[in-house]
Amino acid sequence: MNLQWSEEQQLLRDMVRRFVAGEYGFEQRQKFIASAHGFSREIWAALAELGLMLLSFSEADGGMAGGGLEASIVAEAFGQGLVAEPYLASAVKASTALAAAPAGGMREQWIADLQSGEKIAAFVDAPELDFADGLTGEAICVAAADIADFLIVAASKAGAPVLLALGAGAVQRDGYKLHGGGTAADIRFEHNPALVLAEGAAAAEILLQVRAAGEAFLIAEALGAAQAGFELTVEYLKTRVQFGKPLGANQALQHRASEMFVELEQLRSAALYAAVMRDTDERELAVAAAKYVALKAMRFIGQQIVQLHGGIGVTQEYAAGHYFMRLTAIAAQLGTPEAASAAIAAKGGFTSPAPYWESAA
Repeated sequence: MNLQWSEEQQLLRDMVRRFVAGEYGFEQRQKFIASAHGFSREIWAALAELGLMLLSFSEADGGMAGGGLEASIVAEAFGQGLVAEPYLASAVKASTALAAAPAGGMREQWIADLQSGEKIAAFVDAPELDFADGLTGEAICVAAADIADFLIVAASKAGAPVLLALGAGAVQRDGYKLHGGGTAADIRFEHNPALVLAEGAAAAEILLQVRAAGEAFLIAEALGAAQAGFELTVEYLKTRVQFGKPLGANQALQHRASEMFVELEQLRSAALYAAVMRDTDERELAVAAAKYVALKAMRFIGQQIVQLHGGIGVTQEYAAGHYFMRLTAIAAQLGTPEAASAAIAAKGGFTSPAPYWESAA
């Protein structure tokens, strides 16, 4: 397998990293997340100008036909800069759903609005919602739903999956800021009319694609945050002098940093695997396996970032604690290692049901 970036992927990587480093410094980020929307509208417009809103769409829809690797490049850079813009909600999840939906209705107009950055969409993954006499039910803590112009909703119609779209202004939304940046909302639907994008097996398949794309993005974002947090920690160990010598001179702390590096490489492998496999028919099993590895690595790295920094690692004025918070928030969205392990087992795991000597024959 060729693990080298293509020329186009390398150009994307350099562009996004350069933008985040230049426009999303830690002090700038603190101002962005303290604003009314919890992010910067100017940065959002700049991301659209860079073409990053086009990645999820095919060339036929005016997009760049980017796959999991391209999305992971963006996610990793965003993780390093702790970018709080609603890219995952709008440009990954909602865009993936619209890209996979059949043509017709307002689809093309919504795609154009998302690609230009003029509008923001939120994806509501709530199959328990009922779509009979309109859309009815509640969805809790939907990322970016308070600022979204329209919603893409995964619900249920007579027990079968259905994918819907509706204007966000027609529903009751209770918005709030999220710890560490960004916003979310609790939504109440009361017999709201909606446009059906897909039903039955087609809707179920789109939902699997959206979930895999979202989880792979989060794992790659976690890699970026873990990498930056690790580098910050190593630099602190080299420069923080205590009792007349740098903290890094302590062999026990050197071993701890080495363990962080090992876990970081495990996380890197998990992120790459999820990015490669999210667009295949084996996405459910593969992403579950990546989550299992990533969740354990994220927890260890995040805890060590704080532990090795000491008290300064939990202050609002220093970046270390923010990397810990972001890793913790991503872990909360991905679930637990136990749940990932159960999902792997439910899919039959990675072993053949027959003994290896029979499978080889």
